[in-house]
Amino acid sequence: MWRPISELTDWRALSADSWDEISRGRVKLQKHLEAVIKSLHDWQIAERQRWRGWQAGTIKKPSLLVIDDDPVGGRKIVAELEKEGYQVSWARTGEQGLSLLDRQKVDLILLDIVLSDADGLEICRQLKTSPVTAGVPVVFVTAMGDDDVIRRGFAYGGQDYVRKPVKTFELLARVKTHLTIKQTQDQLAQLNTELNEANRIVRDQNRQLIETINELETAAITDVLTGLNNRRYMHTRLSEAIGLAGRGMSGFSLIMADIDFFKAVNDTYGHNGGDSVLRVVAETIRAGIRKIDVAARWGGEEFLVLLPGVGLAEAAACAERLRAAVAGRELMLGDRSLRVTMSQGVAEWQPGDREETVVHAADRRLYLAKSGGRNKVVSEG
Repeated sequence: MWRPISELTDWRALSADSWDEISRGRVKLQKHLEAVIKSLHDWQIAERQRWRGWQAGTIKKPSLLVIDDDPVGGRKIVAELEKEGYQVSWARTGEQGLSLLDRQKVDLILLDIVLSDADGLEICRQLKTSPVTAGVPVVFVTAMGDDDVIRRGFAYGGQDYVRKPVKTFELLARVKTHLTIKQTQDQLAQLNTELNEANRIVRDQNRQLIETINELETAAITDVLTGLNNRRYMHTRLSEAIGLAGRGMSGFSLIMADIDFFKAVNDTYGHNGGDSVLRVVAETIRAGIRKIDVAARWGGEEFLVLLPGVGLAEAAACAERLRAAVAGRELMLGDRSLRVTMSQGVAEWQPGDREETVVHAADRRLYLAKSGGRNKVVSEG
């Protein structure tokens, strides 16, 4: 469960680069959504201007295919369409029409139902089952007056029909209507693709933002060098523990630990060697406590461990195990080996104690462990 950045104790400590990364992601998302909205607006304007442009001859008109074996009627249809500026191809047989569609993309098909070599309805069925031509509107041109044939034409996927002899105004009106519908559908399909892409970006950005927030939250409560929690986070957890203990729910104990002669380690092995020692000791502490316990780098070579629900004797036993584990580890710094020890003070929260009270008690006992010879645990005094 992640919390909003605003609730993190030390959100002000986050780097400027981290905030810049989030801001760049939001700007990218906003620009894409603005582009989609602009596409919608541009499309509306383009639709209003499209036919005006065609009329003026400034925009390339759609490509039409006429499949009609009537030499007179077919030629008339082609002529009327070309007068309007359409690009028209004329196939005089069904086979010729299908062959042409394999090589050429068209925007609308005018199809005679009765052809010398094929059934126009069957050709329509083939066109509507092909992914290449399924979206191309088919307008039947027929001299047949049988309503059943017309119904079958619609059932096979035809969009409309014009009866022969063809009336020019009717032909042009129906062609324009179905071209407009197709162009609108094409535009909507493109916009749908863009919106799907926008949704994908939103999902990706949300995921990335959540991951970034989680990473920032972890960074905000973590000591970079040791990987333990940091002092600010320990203050938060101490405040929570005192609140619980004050309501009689559960007490806690603290272990304040300090690496012995750490300055000598830095002086002898350099700061890189000292950092390696801090990491090993932190790793040892982490491995020696429960999952519900909280370990933090308190400052420098000092560590503080919060043990919820643990009394003084049990906490002292835990500290002794940690002391022995640290003392028993051999560290390799380059080609040299090193052993370090750790002194610890243990204190148990008492009713009425504030944070500084119990921390001071653990720190005081740490001082007693240091002054008493180091590499030991003190839980009294």
